Amino acid sequence: MQGVDPAVDGTDPHQRQEPTPEQAAKVFKALADPLRIQLVTLTRAAPDSTACFCDLADQFDMPQSTLSHHLRVLVEAGILERERRGTWSWYRLREEPFALLHDLIRPDGLVLRPSPRCSCEAPTSTTVDLEFDPGRDGLETAS
Repeated sequence: MQGVDPAVDGTDPHQRQEPTPEQAAKVFKALADPLRIQLVTLTRAAPDSTACFCDLADQFDMPQSTLSHHLRVLVEAGILERERRGTWSWYRLREEPFALLHDLIRPDGLVLRPSPRCSCEAPTSTTVDLEFDPGRDGLETAS
């Protein structure tokens, strides 16, 4: 099946990498739309978790271009794989993104580290000593 480039989403089985916060955010963002949740559940309910665009389109009263956009977002996030069969596209649910979400949200789950390409630095903190004077109604800065 034609899907997401393994180099993009890190799911190539020959090059297992620790998931990054960016990958997790991409999956969460793709699933943060009610229509996309419906597309995922309809695909999951289809035989072999594979659904034809024509069958999905019958479930929604919207232009095909809008439905195609939402499916493309799910494919780009690695949630669905797309395969052309003749004139139709078929979509298959991928398990890896859901395993990642499960690992992230369970109580003893995975802790993601910042990706190596993250150039942000921890802010330097400024310490201010405060003293409380019981005779006054507030805090004073120590000299």
